[in-house]
Amino acid sequence: MKRQTSGIAVSLLFSLLMLTSGCKGDSNAATKPNFYCGNAQYLGKNAPATIVYNPSANKDFTIIIWKPDNYYFGNQWNPQKRCEQVSRRFQDIYDRDGLQYITATAATWISDREVSVVCGVKSKSAACDQDDLLFTLETKDDPNVVLDDLMEIRQEPDNNTPLTRGVNGSKNSSKKQQVFYDLSEVLKVEKSPTQQSKPNNRGAF
Repeated sequence: MKRQTSGIAVSLLFSLLMLTSGCKGDSNAATKPNFYCGNAQYLGKNAPATIVYNPSANKDFTIIIWKPDNYYFGNQWNPQKRCEQVSRRFQDIYDRDGLQYITATAATWISDREVSVVCGVKSKSAACDQDDLLFTLETKDDPNVVLDDLMEIRQEPDNNTPLTRGVNGSKNSSKKQQVFYDLSEVLKVEKSPTQQSKPNNRGAF
């Protein structure tokens, strides 16, 4: 009888630990920005869009609208698939604490040609590696113009048109000075009272 009671107690303790662990995971997921591929209005129609939800602001911020009829990258990279892939990359880079700045540069991992890319990096001194890649730029895009659109979203996300890919492209200017834009305001998450560090109440000894 004592052995059976002990077994029940262990089972209940295990269930409680699993429940607590699950609650913590849900809490962490609910308090950080979530990037996803959704939809936004473009010329009166729904278009794939990379969106970030900020739980502190309780708002969705549309970062990029992927023009539906832009098949520059072929069927393998149609707007919907590109939206899904780039949104995941935004999330992956953010989750490893690497999404502080957005910058455009030439891809160092492509040796046979020069390709301009947009990367998410943690600092202005950080190199843009393949793991930092958000998306490639079309040859007609001016990287500074693209990043300027991203910066406007960061400054006034409710009052600026989201970045639209594949429309009214400019000449390639990948050799211009590299610029960085801080996304911390859009991604800023206020800590709840339970997340604030607790004061040390231990007496001196």
